[in-house]
Amino acid sequence: MTFLDRLSERKPAILKRWHELTAATYPRDTAAFLLSKKDPFNNPVGQRLVLGVDAMFDNLVSGQAPEEARRFLEDIIKVRAVQDFTPARAVGFVLLLKAAVREEFASELKGETPRGLAVEDVLTFESRIDDLALFAFDLFMGCREKLYELRATEIRNRTHRLLVKANLISEIPSFKPDLAQPDPPEGPCGSPSPGCGGGGGGGSRGGSGSEGSGD
Repeated sequence: MTFLDRLSERKPAILKRWHELTAATYPRDTAAFLLSKKDPFNNPVGQRLVLGVDAMFDNLVSGQAPEEARRFLEDIIKVRAVQDFTPARAVGFVLLLKAAVREEFASELKGETPRGLAVEDVLTFESRIDDLALFAFDLFMGCREKLYELRATEIRNRTHRLLVKANLISEIPSFKPDLAQPDPPEGPCGSPSPGCGGGGGGGSRGGSGSEGSGD
């Protein structure tokens, strides 16, 4: 029986311990609530955690890429991203699976049973856990970035509304010039016509005619 087969065989015990270790990363009262309440409607975070660790365990045992467990991992990461966790603590629950596995196989790892374990097999599985933790970190940083963007946008909008309400700034109505019919070119005197006041030119010519007739 391979190490992966043994992992599948002891899956219930390993998941139970992993769940307990992950719940312990929360404050004591929260941890007790997550572990005691089984109703998914009364304890949606706990339900996400249970489903998530189960799916991630299967992902690791089957040797799939971390991206295949994105949906379940992201459900947990999104919750932890809005909580008061540092990045290391937020994604550190993935690495706690190592502790759960080592506790479950403590006697085999110490060579106290005939069914010992090859160190290479254990290290290979733990390397998969490390890859999943790195992927979880990328997801966490993406969630935090979106959260900060939303907060910054809300602050800008709130500040703008307060300034408008206090009459410190005013809304500028949108103005779109009509570019369909351009204005005619101006004349030399600023007039739309090509002459400098066409009526005046006619009067001048009339005056010259009067002087000539007077002579």
